[in-house]
Amino acid sequence: MASVIGKRIKEARLRMKLSQGELGTQAGISADGASQRLSQYELGVHDPSFELVEKLAQVLGLPTPYFYAKEDQLADWILAFAKTSASKRRVIVEEAGVPSRKS
Repeated sequence: MASVIGKRIKEARLRMKLSQGELGTQAGISADGASQRLSQYELGVHDPSFELVEKLAQVLGLPTPYFYAKEDQLADWILAFAKTSASKRRVIVEEAGVPSRKS
């Protein structure tokens, strides 16, 4: 059974029309094993390291948290939030009652 990470990788890869090998090599996996490793991740045989998920996210132009969202609605929300301007993000966070973080 596919893991949530594997499911998200496959969804994103197919949206970008990339093969498993193409995505893997673009994320820094050696060409001779890229397709097999991505297949194993998508099938849930193995889970990629956090560092590899970050590289996959960068290649796919997606926020890293998307790959860890168990619920589809949350995954969609993460994608929508990432596309929202910083000023709108602040408004959303304030309206949700989330305390602001002081840097």
